[in-house]
Amino acid sequence: MISLIGYVLRKNEIRTILDRTLENLGYSGENGGVSSETIKKIRFDIAQGKFPSDHEFDSLFPPAIREHSRIYFTPVQVAFEAALFLAYKKGCRVLDIGSGAGKFCILGSLFTDGAFTGLESRPDWRNASESVRMQFGLPRVEFKLGDVFEEDWSAYNGFYLFNPFNTPERVTIHKDEEGNNRSMREGGERVLKKLESMPRGIRVATYHGLGTEMPDSYRELDRIKIATGILAFYEKA
Repeated sequence: MISLIGYVLRKNEIRTILDRTLENLGYSGENGGVSSETIKKIRFDIAQGKFPSDHEFDSLFPPAIREHSRIYFTPVQVAFEAALFLAYKKGCRVLDIGSGAGKFCILGSLFTDGAFTGLESRPDWRNASESVRMQFGLPRVEFKLGDVFEEDWSAYNGFYLFNPFNTPERVTIHKDEEGNNRSMREGGERVLKKLESMPRGIRVATYHGLGTEMPDSYRELDRIKIATGILAFYEKA
């Protein structure tokens, strides 16, 4: 099966995506929009049709959070592919389930016309996400603090799930923690129940898997090896 980018990014669409990204980056909103030199460099790279490096983007976050980037941060290219799939038309609302530092939502808003919500349970991580969002001045990104299972999932038509526990580094760190594995399984089962209740046409992108099998009602459209893991694309039939 061909890569998602093979059938989404046709030549006559690449310019449209770049133009949209520049328009999004040029928005001057809260805190005066783009401010730091790093953010200006990211703007320039995208204007040239290049991905910003993960190192550059991750440097926008506080050191205490940035030090976990190899395990918890979505790579730029993964965010690009996932966002194009989930926010495939105007009006799409995407929920990042356990948004961490918010990198996926921020990049997703820059690359597409979709609206992105990140839900995170750790206050310091949520606050770091909001700080970077404000530096970019992005109006279509929202970061919430709370329990993802208390959120109304019916408000969204796309879901992103990055399973950091399945990265090579995380598996090594926690390979002997049965309690951690049990928590992962229970969380995955609750996610499955939520996804089962969603209507037809809902899209889901998973990176490093879900920790369990997707419901039978979801068909896998594609999967690609990218960065350190597998990015898979599903739609409810």
